[in-house]
Formats: sequence, C-alpha cells, structure tokens
Amino acid sequence: MKRTAQLIFLLFLPALSTAQSPQKVSPCDLVKNPQKYTGQWVEVRGTVNQFFEDFSLGTPDCGRLLRGIWLAYGGDENTPVASTANGHDRKPGSVLKIAGIPVPLLRDANLELLQRRLNATRRIMPDGSPCYDQCPFYRVDATIIGLFMAATEDEHSFSGYGHLGCCHLLAIRQVADVEATRTEIPAGGKFACTVDTWDMSVAEADEAFRQCEGPSDCLKPMHLVAQHWRDDVDLDHRHEFNQQNGEMLWRSADLLTSYQVKAHYSNESDPTGATATRTVCKAIEPPFPSSTPVSCRELSMDMTNDVQAGKKQAAATAEATDTWLGEPSEVASLALDEAVRRWGIQLLPGLALQQCSEPMVFQGAQQVTCDFAEPSSMQLLSVGLERRRRPHRPWQTAPWKLAQAYGLSCTAGK
Repeated sequence: MKRTAQLIFLLFLPALSTAQSPQKVSPCDLVKNPQKYTGQWVEVRGTVNQFFEDFSLGTPDCGRLLRGIWLAYGGDENTPVASTANGHDRKPGSVLKIAGIPVPLLRDANLELLQRRLNATRRIMPDGSPCYDQCPFYRVDATIIGLFMAATEDEHSFSGYGHLGCCHLLAIRQVADVEATRTEIPAGGKFACTVDTWDMSVAEADEAFRQCEGPSDCLKPMHLVAQHWRDDVDLDHRHEFNQQNGEMLWRSADLLTSYQVKAHYSNESDPTGATATRTVCKAIEPPFPSSTPVSCRELSMDMTNDVQAGKKQAAATAEATDTWLGEPSEVASLALDEAVRRWGIQLLPGLALQQCSEPMVFQGAQQVTCDFAEPSSMQLLSVGLERRRRPHRPWQTAPWKLAQAYGLSCTAGK
C-alpha cells in the first residue's frame, strides 16, 4: 500500500518539479498575502500543532485577526484532525486532490519522524487530572513542501479549510526536515501528590481577584498564593494559566505543581472569601530522562463501521470475533486481549481496568465502554462492548462482543 503511494508520488514528481519549483516562504508570507500564493507549491518552515480540532502550522508573530494555516496530508494518508480537506476514509492508493490539483505524499523517514513526535503526548497528569492532548512531549518544527490554497477573503465566513472553515490550507507533499525539541512534560514515571488548602479571607480574596481582567493582570495576584506556602517559583514559567468565573488555575511547565483559587460569593456581587489549593507531586519512580526519545501510537478500531462499509476482510474478522457472557467488568479484559492481538502491541506491566460505563441501549444494542490504564500513563486503552438480545429474553443471556477499541500506546527509546 505504501509502495503504491510512493510510486504514484514518483510519477507526479518530475512534472511538478519541472513545471514549478516550490517557492520558499515564511508562514507570515502566506497569511499576510494568501492570494499571492494560492494554488502554488511552497516550501515553508514552522511549528506544527496537532491538538484537539487543530492541525496547523503556527503563525504566532504574524499579527492578529489573520487566518491560520490548516494542514492536510497528501496521498492516501488520513489527516489526524477532521477538516474540509481531510477524508478520514481515504481509499488506499488514492491521491488527495485540492481544486483538481493532485497532491501525492512522499513516505520517508522524515514523515515517519514527524508523525511519531506529533503523536507523543501525555494523557494523564501526575496528579491524575486528564491532560487530553495539551501535554505534548515535543515541540515540533518542520520544513514542509506542499500546495497552498487560500481561503476566501471574507474572514467571517466558514468557507475556509479546517475546523469550522477557520483557515487557509497547506496540503503536504513532502516533509523535508524535522526538528523535535523535548518539552518539560514528564514521560512515564509514578508520582505521589500532596494537596494543601488555604481559606482566604474576604480581604485576601479581594486582593487576589481585584483588577483581574486577563492573564497578565491575574498572574500577579497568584504571587500571594505562592508566598503563602513560601514557594520559590517562577510563575511566568508555566504550562497553563486560566482565569474565568471567579476561578484561577496555574500549573508549572513540568506539571508537578499547581495552584487553584476559587472565589466564594453570597450573591453575584458580594465575595465572602476564597479557597486556594496547592497540589505538589513528586516522583516515586522517576520518569524517563529528557534525552530518551518517546514515540506514541494512536490506536483505533471500529468493527461495526468496517462491516457496514462492506469491507470483506473486516467483515470476516468481525464474524470470527469471540463473544463472552458475564458482566462488562468481567469480560472487558478478554475484549482487550482481542484488540491487542489485532493491533499487534504488547501490554505494559500494571495495566488495569479503571472503570466501565453504565450500559446504554442504542439501535437495539446494549453498549458499554471500559477503560484501562497503567500507572506511568504510557498506555491508555478503551474497549467498546456490544450485545444484542433475542426477543423476550433478558439482557444477561446475550453475549458481549468487541465493537470498538481505541487508545494511546507510548514507547521509550525511539
């Protein structure tokens, strides 16, 4: 499959290189003069963002109120975030077309490295809070060669590319260079955390929240909280800082220290004080050194959709799926074993069932999701179970089968 896509790329490459060599531009060139470069092959270097509803090339210093640059892989490679140029179900061997222009994709070591580093992220913080996809192990800068297409000039329309039509588009033909810089997010390790609270008086709360209209204003009062516990921290060196609705949250760049302040009101206008909380985590088993490469693999499997799509191989696989009787918590590990076999991965030591959702009935089938995690947060997996009962029979007589599975599996050393 990859060989076919690469052959297609090589067939297109001579025509592309002779007809038009890519213009070397900066991200700011593209967003400030998008119509100048639309429909052109360009070579551009910038920071690649891959988060929830965001697969883009960073443009932090180009000015406000400018559209961003959404990314999409060429060839038959599914783009990791939904977009108007995505196609999560691209057919193997196909080639992405933008405005009728084919965009093949060169599959080489640079592309593989880019994807490995972008997928490398922590999903659970040391204190157990969800990290979603905002805790990347790397800042990734890359030189990309691709086709640029400008959005319409109406900034208020949804006619651009990407999430809600936000952006211009850069369809990736080749990744020419990748530079991945390790962040301070710890990879692996086990942590023990302590939580302390401080009941602030009305005067102290008023001082903390007074003139707090934005991050620059609100960060200063957070010194009160740090000083209360006599912590010597650089509040500017942080992973996040949020302020809204009478709450403030500050978290250190390494995720090990956080302060949270929540105001109390007798009504909307009269504060009665606030509660400050400090959480400090320390490693009881050290994380991997920052010099150790980390790669993560996004895993997914939807057996029901594959069968409905009429894919013969998937249908045969689904028909051979094992079925199990019992409570979801009893059969979840069996379903996970089946998913692991299909993914071809190894389970990390200590992976354990965390919880199963309450059963819900959808389109005549009872469905449950069960989540697994291991203590170092290097592997988080979930399985979706489904069963259908016969008429006038209780649910307990119907066997479960694996319907879906998804998760993240990280490896240190590559």
